[in-house]
Amino acid sequence: MVTAEEAKAGLLAESEAMQAIIGEGWSTDDQLQVPGACTQPDGQPGGSWQIDTEGTVSVTAQEAADAVQRHLESRGFSAEQRDAGDFGFDVVAFQPDGLSIQFSVGSNGFASLDGQSVCFPRE
Repeated sequence: MVTAEEAKAGLLAESEAMQAIIGEGWSTDDQLQVPGACTQPDGQPGGSWQIDTEGTVSVTAQEAADAVQRHLESRGFSAEQRDAGDFGFDVVAFQPDGLSIQFSVGSNGFASLDGQSVCFPRE
């Protein structure tokens, strides 16, 4: 099991790694939300951190989605890209431990990055 601080650090590390792919200027520290509720694998209540941040990309929506998917798969995520039609693309990714990332990008270059940390024991 991970601690709350380890879960937070893992989510922030993935968010920062994503910024190297999608561009600088995305704020994460102020977008980190207090732990929400989750259920641990043993059925006990736990907490998980969430990130919800927005920004822009300097490449096409397809290029950004492709780069994000490749990056996440290289880091052990199971990632799926979805074509959202006129709205652009979504990349949804999960690691076996429960860490999840969703990246959405529109044809206008506006994008969002959402993530949820692994579930940790509540103290």
